[in-house]
Amino acid sequence: MKKLMTLEEFSECVRKGVKAGLPHELEKAKVNIKYEKDGCAQIQINRPCSNTIIHYTLTLDYREYLSGKCTPECVIANILNSRILYYVPEDFCSIDVSDFEYLKKRIVSRIISSKPQYIERMKNRPIKFFKDMPLAMVWEFHSTDLCHGKDEIARMPVTMDMVNDWGISVDELEQIAQKNNPLLRPAQIRYMSKILSEEGYECEEQRDIVVITNPAIQDGAVAVTYPGVRETLIDMLGDDVYIIPSSVHECIAIAKSGAEPQYLYEMVCDVNRTVTDANDFLADDLMEFTQDGRLVSVFRRLKKGSLIDENHTFV
Repeated sequence: MKKLMTLEEFSECVRKGVKAGLPHELEKAKVNIKYEKDGCAQIQINRPCSNTIIHYTLTLDYREYLSGKCTPECVIANILNSRILYYVPEDFCSIDVSDFEYLKKRIVSRIISSKPQYIERMKNRPIKFFKDMPLAMVWEFHSTDLCHGKDEIARMPVTMDMVNDWGISVDELEQIAQKNNPLLRPAQIRYMSKILSEEGYECEEQRDIVVITNPAIQDGAVAVTYPGVRETLIDMLGDDVYIIPSSVHECIAIAKSGAEPQYLYEMVCDVNRTVTDANDFLADDLMEFTQDGRLVSVFRRLKKGSLIDENHTFV
């Protein structure tokens, strides 16, 4: 009988396999293991030339290996086939970050959770917090060659050092990204039933749930902040909408008529806290648009539960 590996042996086997199988442009990347709770581990890939760490959390943990449900080879294959290991153009790796006139055409924004553990990862990054939501905005720049490919997104973070060197303010940075977002990362707004049908699921055509993301389905939740999105959703659903922040990659819109806010909120909390990958977590709030297009939270939290606020704003 073959001897089973320990967690450390299993993780090291995966690390070496991922390192050996990286595509050519990542062959010099450092691959590390970070151990987490409950027998899980996290692969960390330090991509060369960009100073960006790609985090990939193992979806198959050590207990699944022990149960015989998967092998290290399976885990390695899943990681190497992940869309996160994208092609990085050579010119993007050697880009001159001091050339603001060139870079400003590539700057885009994304939204993240404003919980401390997520903000902690953004050291030396310009951050703008949402007034009425537990969210924050950060910025990065993309390769213009790979803006619309589903599996090909080359990006690097905008840092405070860059902003200071460029001599611009955070507000100016935001304005630049607002102009670029719809061009470089256009919104993709589709009925969920249509998406499921294209993925091979049998389902009737329905027009009650809409998914908001971008063509890459990567950091697409920011698309819900684009001008005109609220009007598009209302037109598609025939009513004003609630927004469910599924993850940093997408949001879901549901018509207010017939919806039960408390039920939706409890569902969001349950799914986003237990099912959504920790690295992709956005918020466990139910959101809606104000008349001027701002996103606000439908609920406020109290120590003994969650109640609808009289003004439907986050307190």
